[in-house]
Amino acid sequence: MVACNKVVEFLLVFFLAVSCSNTYAEYAVPIPQFEALERGGFRVYIPALEDVNRFRFSANKNEDLPKIKNGKIYGETSTPVDGVLMIEFNEQLRVGDTINYRVQVNKGFFGYRREDLTWTIEKKDLKDEYSPLGPTCRKSSTTVNGKTSCIERTILLDEFTGSSIDTDKWTVEHMMLTYEPPTFEFNYYENSDSTRFISDGVLYLKPVLPASDNHIRRPLDLRNGCTGDTEATCYYKPAGAFYSPPVKSARITSKISFKYGVIEIKAKLPAGDWISPIIELQMKDKVSGLSSPKVVIAYARGNDRLVPTNGGGDIGSRVLYAGPVLTYEESGHSSRLKKHVDSIAFHNDFHVYKLEWVPGKMSFYIDGFLYGEVSTAQGFQEFASTAPEAPYDREYVLSLGTAVGGLIDFPDGYVSGENAKPWSDAERNYIVSFFNGKEKWSRTWNEDRPALQIDYVKVTAV
Repeated sequence: MVACNKVVEFLLVFFLAVSCSNTYAEYAVPIPQFEALERGGFRVYIPALEDVNRFRFSANKNEDLPKIKNGKIYGETSTPVDGVLMIEFNEQLRVGDTINYRVQVNKGFFGYRREDLTWTIEKKDLKDEYSPLGPTCRKSSTTVNGKTSCIERTILLDEFTGSSIDTDKWTVEHMMLTYEPPTFEFNYYENSDSTRFISDGVLYLKPVLPASDNHIRRPLDLRNGCTGDTEATCYYKPAGAFYSPPVKSARITSKISFKYGVIEIKAKLPAGDWISPIIELQMKDKVSGLSSPKVVIAYARGNDRLVPTNGGGDIGSRVLYAGPVLTYEESGHSSRLKKHVDSIAFHNDFHVYKLEWVPGKMSFYIDGFLYGEVSTAQGFQEFASTAPEAPYDREYVLSLGTAVGGLIDFPDGYVSGENAKPWSDAERNYIVSFFNGKEKWSRTWNEDRPALQIDYVKVTAV
């Protein structure tokens, strides 16, 4: 019996060896292309050939690479960009540095490796800017940081495959807007592991209750690393019933600004009473006060059902909104928003939300379904000071996050389930009233469901 098992084992090993040998003979892993920047950072890429569905790169700088473990420099991607599979790193490279690396490529159902490779950096390898990829550039309408891009070029891509947010692509906000127009949110944004984290390739931007109720009566000091532009957004000292914001949350803003493009975001919207997602374009050069134009890409309130006390339609989690917002006062706030109603809450699953923004028009999609279009060619003159398309003739940044409460998004006179809205927009002590209702609304904040969960972000030039 033992001898029989040995024979079977030998035959199995022989069969696998022959199979793998034949398979490897069909595909030779290419030597990747490298580009490095003088100011720091480098990228590595291979052609995105048919059936090549994943590219992994593992390396060490100026030291040997272990045979089994990944190196200190590691990345992977499965998304083609301009005809290549490309991975970018922040590592500073200098002339004479040696990168010892290996690559692994998945083609079809099989994985292939190429090992014991070396790249030594020479002066000619260090550039001021990366070179264009893919086919010959066709000039697009899109501008990025003030410069014209190429049609179909990917100008922003993040699949959140690392262990932390890529701060070359995003600013992690650290500020408060509770007593600042236009939204007066009941949360502050904290750059901490509890409010923003990546798990299994998904970014979580999560509102979190403080450990102690005494928090709201203490000064809130965000001056160390504050991303706000005024003293009031970085430091607040409670006075009387004007408490510090009772919830901390997370928000990120793209470091690139752009005009026109296709913005595609796969996300699961947040769930919980008085929570709302932030998936929007904001003006690069912000306008203070109530006249602060933006573009909502996807918005659905976290309340499961939210209905008026005097009868009327539900405006809760089954109603999706998108569109340009010209001002935070009516009618400029909601008159151009498009609406899509479903029988299932939008926070129950991931969906792909897309905005096609081209000269003269914005188109809004969910999972490939077009549910709204807005002409920007005319009708904005009352808010414009220059061209007819203003304010949508200039560059915007992409902002993603989760907000709580506020004086804009949840109208008075509505009931969430059996619980009335705990504050009035007209009262002075709105933070106190909201906080006093915590026992009821916090019951709907379950585990990670209050977080905006983002699988990927992609912006393409048009």
